[in-house]
Amino acid sequence: MINYLEGVGKPYKYKRNEKGFCIDIEYLEKLITNKTKVLVFNNHSNPMAVQSSDEELQKISKLCVKHNLLVLSDEAYFHIVYDGKSKSIVSQEGMRDRTVVLFSYSKTFSMTGWRLGAAVGPEWIIDGINKINVNDEGCTTNFIQVILFLLKNII
Repeated sequence: MINYLEGVGKPYKYKRNEKGFCIDIEYLEKLITNKTKVLVFNNHSNPMAVQSSDEELQKISKLCVKHNLLVLSDEAYFHIVYDGKSKSIVSQEGMRDRTVVLFSYSKTFSMTGWRLGAAVGPEWIIDGINKINVNDEGCTTNFIQVILFLLKNII
């Protein structure tokens, strides 16, 4: 999608620390130019099971605010942690209006192949996502629509 939109993807790196791995913040900042618009942030990532510490979330948040970056926060594994409690980057100061949280029911509820997820964020960004989705995807699969309809009537 990045290439399709004529963007340039620049992967950040992890480095070892006393608890396993952390994002190399210095390297990440060197990747940012005046053309950088979005950080795709993979917290609770697979396959390394890396979860950002509070300190790392604060550093990344400050970096995003400093460079006026939007954030796509991939939180597909948010509810699958074995130690501690998950935290989203959207909870950090200055991040609520610049972050879209991407969530996958497939991982959390073992619904592999159902291709059902959600994006939560500022209205102006979600409106743009909706315009793309209308043309990119016809709709969710039939059985998902039925389940969502039934859940809506139950809840």
